[in-house]
Amino acid sequence: MSDESKLALLLLFGFSAVCSLILVPIIRDTAHRIGLVDAPDGRRKHQSKPIPRAGGLAILLVSLLGIALASTLSNWLDFDFQMTGRLFSLVLGSILIGLVGLLDDWRGMRGRHKLLGQIAAISILVFPGKMLISELNFLGTSIDLGMTAGVVFTFFWMLGAINALNLIDGMDGLLGSISFMYCLTFVTMSLMLGNLYVAVIASILAGSVIGFLRYNLPPATVYLGDCGSMVLGYFLGAMAIQGSIKGPAVATVCIPIALLILPIFDTTAAILRRKLTGRSIYTTDRGHLHHCLQKSGLSRQSILLLVGGMMLIVASGVLASVYWKNELFALIAAMAVTASLVMTRLFGHAELHLLKSRVRAIVTSILKVKSENHENELQVRLQGTADWNDIWLELVSAARTMNLQKLWLDVNAPALHESYHARWDRAAGQQENPSDWKAEIPLFYEGHAIGRLTVVGQPDTETMWDKLATLARMVEHTERCLTTVTRQLGEEAVAVNVQEETIGI
Repeated sequence: MSDESKLALLLLFGFSAVCSLILVPIIRDTAHRIGLVDAPDGRRKHQSKPIPRAGGLAILLVSLLGIALASTLSNWLDFDFQMTGRLFSLVLGSILIGLVGLLDDWRGMRGRHKLLGQIAAISILVFPGKMLISELNFLGTSIDLGMTAGVVFTFFWMLGAINALNLIDGMDGLLGSISFMYCLTFVTMSLMLGNLYVAVIASILAGSVIGFLRYNLPPATVYLGDCGSMVLGYFLGAMAIQGSIKGPAVATVCIPIALLILPIFDTTAAILRRKLTGRSIYTTDRGHLHHCLQKSGLSRQSILLLVGGMMLIVASGVLASVYWKNELFALIAAMAVTASLVMTRLFGHAELHLLKSRVRAIVTSILKVKSENHENELQVRLQGTADWNDIWLELVSAARTMNLQKLWLDVNAPALHESYHARWDRAAGQQENPSDWKAEIPLFYEGHAIGRLTVVGQPDTETMWDKLATLARMVEHTERCLTTVTRQLGEEAVAVNVQEETIGI
């Protein structure tokens, strides 16, 4: 890459940073006046005052200005960057997904409607043939996807990148810091490979993000919003594929996965946590990476430094893979980061425990193996410090008395920073009988659902009315116990929130 091109990249970065520094406070103040804010709700959002969530709009506008400047610079310098069909598709798609995110921030959207908007934005990038991967390369082994599977893979990757970055955006400065380090990695990697297209987009995005971080680092005065997180996911997902292309429509697998390993790991853990506990995949909780790191006692500044260190490890592995043309370095770096989080129990350990339990149950069912006491029991503290054991033991005792076959207790109280899941089966590996009856009862605290109790039983000599009466008494007792525990937790949560606001973290 020529010296003129490197100078242009530096100019684009500086231009974007200055524009972002100027534009973010203007859009922030405008958003505050028109009510485009993230207001405290006393449950999940505990900031002391409404915070504008329009930082994403500023990043999108600055990125578009930077791309326009890049096209202009190509006429002044030895800088071959033109508004090609591929670039036009990327710009048009980013505008569409930005509008979808802005609408969600402004009025709120159903999950399926937001998904349709994301698919439409990705279609602009894929179907004109501007970004379609029909062959993958994994550690030297080629996998021919063909046209149909290639389209599915590209859509799956882009949707994953968009939503993974959207999910991880939950703490001041976190997504901005991660995105900035991604962009620096993309710039360095592109300079090594001579990929001017990715280097330009990454330089512009890096400048827009670093300017935004001036107002988003703790304590933040503006949030990205869904507009920002989805725009960043769109750009970074596209760059991850384009930056790892080895030939026409051929992309390596390890490098893009390694680059986005933290959002991918966070999203995978969230899906496992929700599916394996029987919750909806759209359920909100406080089990994401930043939540777990905060609950471990780390300050927000320490979390940003820790995440930055992990990103540096991944970036080093990716760049080593590019330099020595060996994907194994990127794969090892990504595995080292995820393994360190799980082994230190900072994040992912509870989800791994749930997964092991489910796999063991499936194997037991297939092999028709029964445990020595013919019962199978699991307790997992997903988050929090409350002692749910006494409540659970009473429930199991009542289940044995009622001759129940299965019992589930699932507590999810994000406002109290508590999440707990327990299950009991009378006969491990036993298949459900079509004649079994099942009841799912929501559990409430001060008018808010904080969990559910699920029971499965078989017909016996006791009448169903008697069983229901006994079940009602069991639920009533459980809710009284939950109220005692959650009231204490609520007082502690208020104290913690007041302390956090006092010290500005």
